[in-house]
Amino acid sequence: MVRREKAKTTALVLTAVVMTISIVCHYSHFPVAGFGICKGSTILARLLYSFFHASFIHALLNCWSLLAIVFYFDVSVSLILLAYLIAATFPVDTVSSYVFISDEPTVGLSALCFALVGMVALQVEGKRLYNLCVIAYIFFGVCVHYFGSLFGVDMAMPNFVIHLYCYLFGLFI
Repeated sequence: MVRREKAKTTALVLTAVVMTISIVCHYSHFPVAGFGICKGSTILARLLYSFFHASFIHALLNCWSLLAIVFYFDVSVSLILLAYLIAATFPVDTVSSYVFISDEPTVGLSALCFALVGMVALQVEGKRLYNLCVIAYIFFGVCVHYFGSLFGVDMAMPNFVIHLYCYLFGLFI
C-alpha cells in the first residue's frame, strides 16, 4: 500500500513539474527544441527531453496518460524510474542508421508512458486485446508518418520508433 502511494505521489509531482515547465516555456517563448532528443543529442538533452513538451495540450495528454497508468495499475517508484531510464537511453544514433531520423529534436513524456505500458502488460486481464490495441496505436503512428510524407507534410522525427522501442523494452523486462 505504501509503495503504491509513493508511486502516485511521484507521478503527481512529476506531472506538476512537467506542467509548470510547459506553462513557463509557453509564456516565456523558451525554445524547447534545444532539449529534444535527436541524432547527436547531448546527455543533458537525453535526461531532460521527457520534461519538455511542444505545447500545453501535448503536456496535458502525456501527464494524463502517466497518471492513468500509475493510478490504475500496480506501479512502483522503481518502475517509473526504470521507464524514465529506458526513454532517456533510446539509441537514436544507432536507430538512425536503419530508419530515417532527421536532426529535428523531439520532446515529451510519451516514451516514458509507453515503457510503463509495456511493463504493466502482464497485469492486464485481456492481455491479447491490450497488446493488440497498443501495437495498433503505434502502427497508426507509422501510417500517419508514411502518408504524411507522401503528401509533403514534414514528419521529420518518427516518434513511433521511440514509442515502439520503449513499449517493447518495457514489455520484455
